[in-house]
Amino acid sequence: MDTRISEVTGEKIDIERRKLKEACKQFEAIFIEYMLKTMRKTVQKSDLFKREFAEEIYSSILDQKIAEKVADSKGLGLAELLYKELEKWLPSCEQKGKKDDIEKKR
Repeated sequence: MDTRISEVTGEKIDIERRKLKEACKQFEAIFIEYMLKTMRKTVQKSDLFKREFAEEIYSSILDQKIAEKVADSKGLGLAELLYKELEKWLPSCEQKGKKDDIEKKR
């Protein structure tokens, strides 16, 4: 019975790790998108061509998709750094076992 409980606990921990990894990738994508939009704002606009609303929407979507692709690949490394730091706060199987042992002793 204990092995079944530890298997379920292990599965839950794996699910939490996957969720954290995905959240870190999404954060990196948002960061990259913001960086691209900010970089685009620094480019001087020419009066030669009238900039339309559709072009702004297209640029916004393009920035978003580029950011997602970059974050899904190796990215800037921000997601990996965040994951390594935040993973420390996730419970591990060993910590769960120690907590169970302490509660049993009480």
